[in-house]
Amino acid sequence: MFPGLLISIILSFNSTHCATDLIKNLHGPIEKIPFEIKGPSGPPFSVGDTFSFWAFDLTSMPPEQIQVPATCRGVGEHCYVFVDDEEWGVHMDSSDVAEIIYRFDRATLADSTRGIFEMDSTYFGAPPNLDGDPRIVIFYYDMGSFAGNVFDGYFDPLNELPDSIAFPVYGYHSNEMEMFYMSCYPGQPASHSRLSVLSHEFEHMIHWNHDQDEESWVDEGCAEYAMVLYGLPDPITGFYNNPDNDLTSWNNQWDDYIKTMLFFTYLSEHYGGPSTLTAVVADTLNGIAGIDDVLENLGLGVTFRDVFRNWVTANFLDDDSLYGYTTFNLPPFHLSGDHTSYPVGPVNTSVNHWAADYISFSNGTDTLTITFDGSENALFGARVLILGAETTVVDIPLDSLQNGEGDFPGFGIDFDRAVLIAMGLSSEGGTSYRYSASATTDVEELPSAPLPARLYGGASPYLVIQLEKPAKLDIGIFDVTGRTICRKSFGIRGPGRVKLNIGPLPKRSGIYFVRLKAGGREVSFRLLRL
Repeated sequence: MFPGLLISIILSFNSTHCATDLIKNLHGPIEKIPFEIKGPSGPPFSVGDTFSFWAFDLTSMPPEQIQVPATCRGVGEHCYVFVDDEEWGVHMDSSDVAEIIYRFDRATLADSTRGIFEMDSTYFGAPPNLDGDPRIVIFYYDMGSFAGNVFDGYFDPLNELPDSIAFPVYGYHSNEMEMFYMSCYPGQPASHSRLSVLSHEFEHMIHWNHDQDEESWVDEGCAEYAMVLYGLPDPITGFYNNPDNDLTSWNNQWDDYIKTMLFFTYLSEHYGGPSTLTAVVADTLNGIAGIDDVLENLGLGVTFRDVFRNWVTANFLDDDSLYGYTTFNLPPFHLSGDHTSYPVGPVNTSVNHWAADYISFSNGTDTLTITFDGSENALFGARVLILGAETTVVDIPLDSLQNGEGDFPGFGIDFDRAVLIAMGLSSEGGTSYRYSASATTDVEELPSAPLPARLYGGASPYLVIQLEKPAKLDIGIFDVTGRTICRKSFGIRGPGRVKLNIGPLPKRSGIYFVRLKAGGREVSFRLLRL
């Protein structure tokens, strides 16, 4: 990889996190070799044993491989904890090591009955075992930082190769063992936030064992879900302000971690549970193809495209139905359009592949009509959320040219707001689309017939009318000569019983006439003012 590309990758980070993808891009995919090539590496480590680890110095780009002397400070049922000799007693001590072993072997924040090893192995699959030792090395050292960016940890599959293959073929050395690297500074190495990342890195190791060339967004999304299972996922920031972000594109941005965490959490919650993710890790097909293969094999009756539609809907609604999360309470997602007057557009815009725009329509009356026109050489989705006393989800059918229109009566009456979700549902083709909206009158034009209305007199006279459907209501008050005293318009009202206050009347006593118009019908009343 070119150094400039590595620098662009590292500079895109805006929070402490995983360097696995950075290292993977440094030397490229690592193919798994038969165990017989390596074989057991010797007796297990004991506390006090020393080892000089090949590791990456992340203070420069591209990172340089260095050797770091370390000592085994703890042995657990499933792990060895090695600490950089220069960091022992400075940023790590025996209490940190004890907590790390306890959380890896015995208990997570979410489950007091099993640790990270059992949790990740159960939900994602078995880890590799190149060296014949069932324990995994967790190596803590000062990784360094670059341009203000720091990392929590990483997994390097190069260590799954004999050094006799790794260095000649890839130009980097192997430690010839199952291991991952964790940072001991900055941050507290035994804190739950750092231990949650430990579960993240372990998922990377397991994923590599079953699928060495998985696409980054799937691998990172599953690793993020490991943090959910641990009990302390990454905070949901960033992505909700930028939902027009291709789910399948991995750029090492913080938003990329959050969008993939949300997707794989949603997939687990609504489509088969964590065992679905186990199948995703085990499936040798990559990306969308792998997820489609799993959904088909599990007989769930949906495709990746179906799940994606429902996922972007859940990101906006986050209710108790298919369109929400059990694990998370999401912040409001950003609107790319917020319309309160009509007609709207046409508005020309775009949405990325496998991403979504949310466009709101409110403050309208009668029937809301939404038109959608997408690029002909791609696939789009146009879903409308009708937000009233109840929420209704409606898809606007799109033809082969990606054009469609939907009518939604009762705007301003049965519902106050509608949200169009414009979705990119393909990996190729154009991303541009346009939409427009109108709110046309849907008043019942009734034939001439008596209106079911009644006038009530007194100091504050009023009318009561029973409407079967919404109707535009107007009142005129006249004296005996036909002169207009006043006119009042009440807009669209109904259906049902409607009360209309018609006062104040003139103070002068006499006979007045009140005329009520509702759609195509009208009725008149005589009113005596004493």
